[in-house]
Amino acid sequence: MIRLTSENIKLHNPKEPVAIYVQDNGRRWRACVFENDRNIYYINTIKDGISLQEIQKIYPVLNECYSLGTLKGDMIPEGWSALYMGNGKNLLLKMDVYTKIVNNIGEMSAVEAYKHGKEILLSVL
Repeated sequence: MIRLTSENIKLHNPKEPVAIYVQDNGRRWRACVFENDRNIYYINTIKDGISLQEIQKIYPVLNECYSLGTLKGDMIPEGWSALYMGNGKNLLLKMDVYTKIVNNIGEMSAVEAYKHGKEILLSVL
């Protein structure tokens, strides 16, 4: 996992995101971005001095569905789907990845799916 900070974010040459895990706890906003090359990028707006606007410049899909750090459920971009994971956590997925994830999770409980989410996601990329 690669941590994006205010220092290295300007050097980041993003690939196509296929999944974005976002946790919005009011005053802080954290995300993990899975790109199509299987790299994972971690972002923490408070600890690393990065604004939501900087993240939205790199990953424009977030412009379409987030306003002031809050997911607008009716604004999920075409070709994407969102899973609400409770407690301010959302997982945005490209539709083809979403389909594979749903097929992979099957009868797994929500707790197990959350616990093994990273492995499940990487297995379908």
